[in-house]
Amino acid sequence: MKKINQIAFYLNHSRDIVMFANTFTKINANLVIFLFNDLYKGEDFNKKEYNRIRKIISIKFPKYNKITKISKIYKKCKFNVLVSAGNLPISKISFKSFFKFFLKFFFKNLNVYENKFIEKELSYKTIWYTNNLDRNIKYFPISKWEKVFDIYLTSSKIERALIKKKFPFKKIYNIGFPKLDGKIAEVLYKRRIKNEFEFNSKKKIIVYLPTLSKQKTTIVKNNISELEKLSSHFNLIVRPHPKDKDLNKLKYDLFKKSKLKLDLNDGRNTSELISASDLIITDGGSTLLESIYLKKKLLIHSWQKKEDFKYLDKRLTDKNRLDVIIRSDVPSKENLNDINYIKKVLNNKLLSEKIKKIRSKYFVENNKVLAENVIKKNFKNEKLLG
Repeated sequence: MKKINQIAFYLNHSRDIVMFANTFTKINANLVIFLFNDLYKGEDFNKKEYNRIRKIISIKFPKYNKITKISKIYKKCKFNVLVSAGNLPISKISFKSFFKFFLKFFFKNLNVYENKFIEKELSYKTIWYTNNLDRNIKYFPISKWEKVFDIYLTSSKIERALIKKKFPFKKIYNIGFPKLDGKIAEVLYKRRIKNEFEFNSKKKIIVYLPTLSKQKTTIVKNNISELEKLSSHFNLIVRPHPKDKDLNKLKYDLFKKSKLKLDLNDGRNTSELISASDLIITDGGSTLLESIYLKKKLLIHSWQKKEDFKYLDKRLTDKNRLDVIIRSDVPSKENLNDINYIKKVLNNKLLSEKIKKIRSKYFVENNKVLAENVIKKNFKNEKLLG
């Protein structure tokens, strides 16, 4: 099998480019290649994603223009080093999946494919790269990863502890969260965002960043109505979850038809929005953790109380999820049209101190290593081995 002296970054979604950006841009562009996982057949796969990724690369990272589909190189070559978040496997037909095909007649939602992580088949040295601050502490890390990844680059104290417990002999490095570890001052982000969205310079900036979720149309319309009222008092930006455009299209389209100022830029690093904000409103997910990481005031939109429990995604109420665990430590509001309450949250100095304490509990401030240094060192070692 042909050995290729390059560093491969494994991509599943367009947002992966943003996630890896602060790392791959510190590596010589001639050494970097992107591998797009076109072999995954789950419900959250969309054929358009490959073109979205190419567009982001051509606009924001034109020097890093080497990208190929995994189907074109699988079983044909191996790279020196591969970096992956390990969040989506490939889907393949096997005896096991063939058996599932017949069971599908009785269990309609059964996935007939066998899922397989192939990172080790694509590279001599595999590096797991943290892609999400939110974790399910019961199941993380996935047991299959033990034979898939050689090195783990973690963002939080809890990630490191869980990996160390499950895979005691693996190398682990804390890299912080490069996506959020930019060097641009908040005042510059504020200026950029105010100019881009033509905001009133005297008003506070609130960013609404919901997680991926299915909602009844009545709840979506009610949320939009409340947000539109909120936007008359503050500079409000709403960024629907990027996957909603494919998985919850009706919800996504209702937001597009609203009078709200939306951020639909697939190539946007959400750290820009979070850094520019005076308050983040979210309903959970990684955004909650990212806001705490950046020490931002936070309000939980608890719209779930209006929904029938049986319709809710289990992910939103799972007590093993880090965002659900932390949610009780920050303010929450079911209705966002209580303007006076939101003003109180904005002016709450004690909340800022509380957020800092939560950050200190879950994230390392110092003793972080640079992800690109770990990657380049292992690339050099593998190259020397021939």
